[in-house]
Amino acid sequence: MKAQCQNPLFNVAEIKVSYQPKYKACERPKISQSKDAYDVLINNWDQDKLQLCEQFYVLFMKQDKLIDVFLTVISREQRVEFSHISLFLAIYHQWQKNHWIEAIPITRRKLMASSKIRSTATYHKCIRELVELNIIRYLPSYHPKGSRIYFNTGILD
Repeated sequence: MKAQCQNPLFNVAEIKVSYQPKYKACERPKISQSKDAYDVLINNWDQDKLQLCEQFYVLFMKQDKLIDVFLTVISREQRVEFSHISLFLAIYHQWQKNHWIEAIPITRRKLMASSKIRSTATYHKCIRELVELNIIRYLPSYHPKGSRIYFNTGILD
């Protein structure tokens, strides 16, 4: 057993569990807003079961603390809206997809799509306010490869 623990194949940083249903995507309910998702969940959930989680990720402490600090900061701020939270989560998702690298490559188009922000004015307002709240550092670029965002790790201390 001790030899297995030293094997690098047993060092797991992330686990993803999923299944593929036997029906086509076009047969699934259409979800266009969070209320639709909530209604589908409530109408189909057997409350005698706790098995709602189809996917989970094991987060490292640093990433977990970043979310905790973000939630603490936004709970004290009057100007924070759902668009700020959505944008933060879209940035966080990009960070995760890029294997937690320090400089997160982003494009406005991708972040707006994943955060469901339709207005460029709202996007820029949210980016500016996340910078003002000291959550992120934003380095804009007019190059097609995109800009860079850094999470302010100083807030984690």
